Amino acid sequence: MMSQDELTTCLDILGLSQDEAAQLLGVSERTVRRWLEGMEVPGPVEQAIRAWRRLHARNLVWRPDTVAIIEDDQPQIAASRNHAIALDEVLRRVEARGGPRIPWIVDREGCRAILGPMEVSFYKLPSGGFSLANYRRKDGYPDVQRDREFIDDATFYIAREMRKEAAMPVTLVYMDGPNFTGPDGKFGTMRHLEFPTNDAAIDQVFKLMDQSKGQSFAIREGTTNTTGDFLWNEAELRAEYDRANKAGRLRRRV
Repeated sequence: MMSQDELTTCLDILGLSQDEAAQLLGVSERTVRRWLEGMEVPGPVEQAIRAWRRLHARNLVWRPDTVAIIEDDQPQIAASRNHAIALDEVLRRVEARGGPRIPWIVDREGCRAILGPMEVSFYKLPSGGFSLANYRRKDGYPDVQRDREFIDDATFYIAREMRKEAAMPVTLVYMDGPNFTGPDGKFGTMRHLEFPTNDAAIDQVFKLMDQSKGQSFAIREGTTNTTGDFLWNEAELRAEYDRANKAGRLRRRV
């Protein structure tokens, strides 16, 4: 059972006002106010709020898209709410059995995750999240119930990969010189630069690569004062740089 104090804490963490919470939960603002005053929070509401909070902590999208909110499209808002609950349940199932068993390769551009003969396709939502589309096997008939754990693992890796597109603070970490003694007898210095989003950090990486400045690039979640998971390693960033070049992405060259 969710207490009024827990509800208040959750809304604060999620950055939701009473009227915003009411809209996303499909109730009146008066109802939310009564919950905050001590009236029992219904089970489905508690489930949604806790799922939002856990997804928020993972830097995963949990809000509906902006159009649905502006137009107060309650069917779409409800679908988004149910999707958030389902995604949270999958991630918790995977973690409850000790994490994913075999890593899937996720192609964000192609919207698919691959493990040997198995493939799980997905599509990106307007909100910035994702939803699973199809499950295929090249070595036999795809049975969703039989292969549920495989599909859950694929979902786990897709969610982790999609964090690379999330609008969240990140820190770029790199060496501004050699990680060994250079001709001048000096080592490079490890730099930590904060950016509001992944895209902003990647743009900076591209500029540094254009100028052949720096190495050992990596991007992690959070600021220099917080600890977060690494989202991008050197190989991934250089592959992204090569893809951007082939796609003709405009970058400032010095």
